[in-house]
Amino acid sequence: MKMDKRADQRGTNPRSLANLKPNLGGEVRNPHGYNGQRPYTEAIRSVSVEPVPELVRVAMNARFRREVRRVLQRACEIPDFYERGITWAEANARQLNWNAVFHGNIAAAVEIRVAVEGRPTARVEFASQNDKLEQLLEQFRLAAEQAEAEETAPVVTN
Repeated sequence: MKMDKRADQRGTNPRSLANLKPNLGGEVRNPHGYNGQRPYTEAIRSVSVEPVPELVRVAMNARFRREVRRVLQRACEIPDFYERGITWAEANARQLNWNAVFHGNIAAAVEIRVAVEGRPTARVEFASQNDKLEQLLEQFRLAAEQAEAEETAPVVTN
């Protein structure tokens, strides 16, 4: 009961009402649809579009070449996997694909599939029958048969 009383009083305090500002016609107060309370997400979003520093890109290419040469077990010319001007997001996408294909990383493969195709729909299987529903249907059938039998039974008068 206390919950209902508090719910009825919400927004009636004069100080709360003084904070309200009327919406002007055509005014959109939150055009992007989010409240900016996600600092980690905002930081990732802003860093993702920045180019990878050249020194880091060279180190990433060196590591890539080492891995390929180790597998091939011979020295050969390998082009840059991460080209100049690549962004952090593009480098991350290439690394995910590399891990999925080259290392057989299932988690990376799943991440790629979900990013490309979306989450899979949930499968619903009905392994057993609904016993309660079956009981109700059986009771309904018996009642219908009984009503039909009473209608067709001859009336005996003495």
